[in-house]
Amino acid sequence: MQCRLAGTNIHSRTFLATDYLNHFNEVIMLLEMLPDMPEMLDEIALWTPKSYTEHFRESGFKDGALAIEAYECAPTIFRHAFDHNVTALDAVLLDTIATLGRNGQTTEAIERILEPRMAQAHALLEMLSGIIHGATTTLDQSDVDRAFETGDELGDDETGASDQAAIDALFD
Repeated sequence: MQCRLAGTNIHSRTFLATDYLNHFNEVIMLLEMLPDMPEMLDEIALWTPKSYTEHFRESGFKDGALAIEAYECAPTIFRHAFDHNVTALDAVLLDTIATLGRNGQTTEAIERILEPRMAQAHALLEMLSGIIHGATTTLDQSDVDRAFETGDELGDDETGASDQAAIDALFD
């Protein structure tokens, strides 16, 4: 499989492609525009989660079929962490959209709803990008809490040691 990934945008070690993150980046961008353009809420409300496979079947990505095949063969350590974080990001976005639909009538309400949730979404996107690129990030709960509260980026440790247990512990 690795030799077939050469020259594509599919990572040769994780067998995952960053193109999938576009599914999330688009809705996050719209959400971040919402305080200035509240009329976008109807369009945002149409967003629904898509699996990795669904995304590549529908995206027009030139290596879409290969991306799906590679995902099926992705090493368990990457795929488990990836799928876990996708589920968490889907939940944050769906909750954000639902909460905005119920309570987001004013700019102040929209900003109050979005601020902590966008910090969570960005932290999860960063985690997903790191997993896709095979980055080995060791996190403890205080790093994640800080990122969720402030929107700061999560950092790699200086050793570059992989700690799957730390990633899994974030969502247990």
